[in-house]
Amino acid sequence: MKARGPWRLLLHALAAAGLLAPALRAGSAFAPGSPRTDVEDGLWGALHLRAVLERGAPLWRSTDLNHPDGGVVLVADPLGAALIAVASPALGLGGAATALVALQLTLAGWLVHHFAVERAIAAGRRGMGIEAAGLAAGWSFMTCGTLLSVVHNGSSEGLGAGAIALSAWMAWRTARAGRARDALGCALGLGWAALQGPYIGALALGFAACLLARGPAPAPLRAGALCFGLALALPWAAAQRAAAAHPDALLHIKGAPQLHAMRRSTGPADPRSYLLPLDARAPDIARLGRGGEAFLHCGYLGWITLLVAIFAPRAPGDRRLLLASLGAGLLSLGPTLLLDGRPLLLGGRALPLPFAALEQAPGFSSLSLLWRLGLGLSLGLALRLGSAQPEGWLRIILPALVLAEAWALNPAGRAQRAVEVEAPAAIRALAAAPPGAVLHHPAAAVTPFLLHQAQHGHPVAATLNIASNPAAEALWRAVEAAATAPAGLRCDPLLARARSLGLRYIVEMDVVEAAPDPRGPALRAALGCARRVGPAEAPGPRAWALW
Repeated sequence: MKARGPWRLLLHALAAAGLLAPALRAGSAFAPGSPRTDVEDGLWGALHLRAVLERGAPLWRSTDLNHPDGGVVLVADPLGAALIAVASPALGLGGAATALVALQLTLAGWLVHHFAVERAIAAGRRGMGIEAAGLAAGWSFMTCGTLLSVVHNGSSEGLGAGAIALSAWMAWRTARAGRARDALGCALGLGWAALQGPYIGALALGFAACLLARGPAPAPLRAGALCFGLALALPWAAAQRAAAAHPDALLHIKGAPQLHAMRRSTGPADPRSYLLPLDARAPDIARLGRGGEAFLHCGYLGWITLLVAIFAPRAPGDRRLLLASLGAGLLSLGPTLLLDGRPLLLGGRALPLPFAALEQAPGFSSLSLLWRLGLGLSLGLALRLGSAQPEGWLRIILPALVLAEAWALNPAGRAQRAVEVEAPAAIRALAAAPPGAVLHHPAAAVTPFLLHQAQHGHPVAATLNIASNPAAEALWRAVEAAATAPAGLRCDPLLARARSLGLRYIVEMDVVEAAPDPRGPALRAALGCARRVGPAEAPGPRAWALW
């Protein structure tokens, strides 16, 4: 199995296509991921970026959200949003999203493949076995439970696992050979990682720091690689922090009490999720989360990867890779040991873990989805797998077993789905309707209101992660007053209030899994004052015009 140059890239691209088969079979109107997750919210960023560029508006401000005031927002995944914005006219929105996910998975596997082969050569190994082990390592990393959970959840900013692999590979090279081009590659990897969000950025920095800590290369070069990487990474991290802290921020960041609670419930990894196969859910977000959420937090490592990694021969850099990967794995478990979202009590007390010492430290205090740090553990094990020396038929069997396990046993691999992202009939009709802001209902459910906003183009009375705002609440008060008036439904005051607020349309969505909404009866009564927008019998959301 001799696969060099373009063949390595092709093999990982084919594996990525297999993982994304549900979306590829469904066509360009579908994107990878599961309904009732962040798939639609992530695609809003791409459509928003394209819209503001077409209008020549500032990238950091939006008047599409928080009607009538707008606000400050930076998209979570600027690279992914830009790629989807460029590709979607040709591939369709779903096709562009599928291409982005395939690209990110391919890069993750391909970079680990290269890194693993170079480590094997540095250990004095030769022959076809190192290519087979390298391919198995790449496939192991790109199919790990943490990364495939991110695909399932539609969190495109968490897909940049290749940035961790690139930073670690170039840091390892820099420490060994002392070449300036490798130091530059490490710095660029850290800059890329920062654009992929705090979890990818923290992992890339941790691996780079561990691998650059020692080595035959001059200390100034090793330190320079890290410092230059920080210089590239910190501006974007600072911009994101400033946007979140801005008084007009459209993204409402969780407060300290919420972060504290999340780090002790569904945010950290359940240690069982690293080992349990098939359809295991640890924790079960659908049961423990808010109404209707279908997020998956799975860290499945793969038993083939785990067993081979334990017994594989040593390779250069193993100790520092082990330190970085085990450190990431421990931090992913959170400040206390949790089972199914609840602390494990010993003698009536929760068992403290290393993250407890870092919980209030800068850079850590704002983290809540700690399970994503498990990606570092998967990287370390994949590189150990790449140190194996398969001979004979094992050269073919080892990579095949890794990939087969991802499809057959990995809970996140088995859970891959596709979400329809084409605009429904009511949203298309709303896009052609006269100007006016939109109220989406229900506001408390997991709904695609952000994607619908980008598709119909009207401003909405909602922020980035809360489907309501003061204007929406003012209209709700008018709706409830009109629906409960002693003399019966009074349309004139309702329509006058809606016009004064600039809220012209209501989009009603069917969300079966959502918690009961006490405003539902009042809304249905008040819709007697509205007229339907779009075909009456079309499935999906329904749009209504108040004036």
